[in-house]
Amino acid sequence: MRHHQHRHCGFTLIELLVVIAIIGVLVALLLPAVQQAREAARRSQCKNNLKQIGLAMHNYADVHGTFPFGSTQWKGGPPAWGDVTRGMIGWGVDLLPYIDQTAVYNLWVPTADGNAGVNERAREMSISVYNCPSDMNAGKLHSPEDGVTPGRLWRICSYRGVSGRANANLKYHDNVDTLLGYGAVTSPTATNRALPVDRGPLTATGYFFGPTKLRDITDGLSNTLLHGEMHARELNGATYPLGRAAFWAHAHRGSNLSAITIGHSAPSFGMDYSGCKAVADSLGVSTEPCIRSFNSEHTGGIHFLKCDGSVTFISINVDRQVLGGMATIGGGEILSL
Repeated sequence: MRHHQHRHCGFTLIELLVVIAIIGVLVALLLPAVQQAREAARRSQCKNNLKQIGLAMHNYADVHGTFPFGSTQWKGGPPAWGDVTRGMIGWGVDLLPYIDQTAVYNLWVPTADGNAGVNERAREMSISVYNCPSDMNAGKLHSPEDGVTPGRLWRICSYRGVSGRANANLKYHDNVDTLLGYGAVTSPTATNRALPVDRGPLTATGYFFGPTKLRDITDGLSNTLLHGEMHARELNGATYPLGRAAFWAHAHRGSNLSAITIGHSAPSFGMDYSGCKAVADSLGVSTEPCIRSFNSEHTGGIHFLKCDGSVTFISINVDRQVLGGMATIGGGEILSL
C-alpha cells in the first residue's frame, strides 16, 4: 500500500519572523531616502518661491523705478521726509500684483494703517509664494509681538527682506527710531543712528529714507542679498514665540525685515529666536539680533535671493564679515564666499 505524505503549505512561525525582519530592515533603509527626497522637493519649492519674489521685485522696479518699500512705519510728516502716508506695511503688500495676487492687493486699503480693521481680511490671507513647505508654521495665523493691537492676527510667512548690516551698536535700518536717532532728532545727519554704509536694499522708509533704486546698489546686484529665509521653528517640542516669526503684511521692526549682525555674541544667523535668545540671556547681552535672525529648516544653510534675481544657498558656517558685506548696497567690500 502506498502512503501519501501531505505537504503543508504556508510559513512556519520562524519563517514569518524572518520575513518580517527583512521587511523591517528594508523599510529602515528606504525611509531616510524617501524623507530626503521629500525634503529635496520642499527645498526646491522654497528656492523657486524666492525666484518668483525676485522676478516680482524687478517687475515692480520696471514700473516704479525703485524696489518696493522695505517698510513704512509712520503716517504723516513733512513731505521732504518721503512717502509716510502709509503705516506698518512693506514689500509683501506692494509685490502682490506682481505674484498674481491682485485680488488680495485690491482688498488692501492703502491709505489706512496695516493694523487697521479695514485691512484685516487682506492681512489674514495666506500667500503661497511667501510660504516655504519646509517651514512648519508658515501660513498660520498669529499676532506679531510688536506694533499691533492685541488680538489682531497676521499670516506667518517664510521670508524676510534684507535691511542691511548692524555692528555691536545694534542700530538697524528696519527701525525708523534708529534712522532718526531715537525720535528726538530730526536731522538726517544726526548721530546715534544706523550708519549709511550699513544700509541694505530693503529698509524702513520715510524720514529722509526712500526706497532703493537699482543704481543705488553700487556693490553690484549679484553681490547683494535681497531676501532670505526665516522659519518659525520648534525647540524641544515646544513652539518658540510665534510673535517673532516673519509676517508678510506686517512691517514693525523685525517682522518682515532681518539684518546681518556682526561683532555681537548672540547667534542670530542659522538659529531660531528661542535658541538665540537663550544664548543671549545666558551671556547677559541684547536679544535685538535674535529678533532679526535668518534661519531655515534645511540642513546646513539658508536660501537667499540676490538683487540680480538669482538664488544662493549659504552655509550657516559662512564668515560673518563676508555675509555682513553682502547685506549692504554700498559698503564697497571685496567679497568671496
